[in-house]
Formats: sequence, structure tokens, C-alpha cells
Amino acid sequence: MSKKKTTLWNKKRKNYIILICLLCVAILATVLVGTVGVLSWFKSSNYVKTNVMVSDFKAEVKTRDNTSFDSANTYSKNQLVSLAPLYVQFSTLENKETSKACLRVKMFISATDSEGTVIEAPDINFTLSDGWVEHEDGYYYYTSALNQNKQLSFIGSISVDNSIDDSVKLSVVAQAETVQYDRATEFFGYDPTS
Repeated sequence: MSKKKTTLWNKKRKNYIILICLLCVAILATVLVGTVGVLSWFKSSNYVKTNVMVSDFKAEVKTRDNTSFDSANTYSKNQLVSLAPLYVQFSTLENKETSKACLRVKMFISATDSEGTVIEAPDINFTLSDGWVEHEDGYYYYTSALNQNKQLSFIGSISVDNSIDDSVKLSVVAQAETVQYDRATEFFGYDPTS
């Protein structure tokens, strides 16, 4: 190889090495800036302030005989009506009587015919106990803040459209959710206690 070709090849090689080094430095800088940004986000007082645990409370809907709704259970219309009154068992997971909670419950209803085919769920009316309101989002909200273990009367009676055949099986799932009192608007989009 001639000296001119060798020098040209060494220059290209040197340029490639410089380019690779610059790329490595750029990648390293990006990783460091990203890591510092993420770490500062985790340490910021704003993050700590808004990352309040929302699981200090527990709520479960129970039937008059103190059993929970189970989505595996199905009921005829008469069986469903006989489950009332319904209660919500509210409890604090830690003994924090200074913490207050807001509570909401949503009832999911499905129906199947005698052959097991999913059909449109019939109209089911729930008569709410005092202290509960139905909101436009389909949830039932308890209107007082809670701060101690309590069994709350929830639904006084259930009625099902009489035209529904007795062979129709109804499945009811009750989803109870709690959040800290001062976080209700943020998490629920509605503050039932105001």
C-alpha cells in the first residue's frame, strides 16, 4: 500500500473513531440527564404531596346475611330481591381515626337466559338508604366522610321488572371504592361531601 493510501485510510479510521466517541458521549449525556430528571421528579415535594396512598381503607358490599356479592353467583329475580337490605362494610386498614375517606359503589348487572345466552339486563331499581346519592357517572356516593370502622346501610330494597321470566339469571357485582377525603375530587371527579 502506498503511503498516501495508508494516510487516507488512517484519516477515515480516525474520523470514524471520533464519530463513535461523540455518539457515545451524546448517549451518555442523554442517559444522565434523563436519570437526573427522573430522580428529581421523585424527590420533588409536588410528587410526594400528590402521591398519597389511596389504600388506607377498605369497603365491601354485603347482603343481609353478611355475605359478599360474588360475580360467580347468579340469581333469579326473586332471589335477587331477597338479598336486600344491602350494607357496605367500611374499615380502616390502620387505626387512623384522623384519616377520613370518601366512599362510592357501582353495581354491575348482567343477565343470561335459560340457555345461558347473555341478554340485555333488565331494569333493576335500588332504593338507597339515607346518606347515599346516585351520581350521573353511575356510582352511588356516600355523602359523609368516614373515619372509623362502620357498617353502613346501603340499599333498603331491590325491585326487578315483573315482566322478566323467572328463568333469567342475574349476576350482580358490587364494586366499592374508597379514597382519602381531601382527594375525592381528584380521583372520583366528584366530591359527594361538599
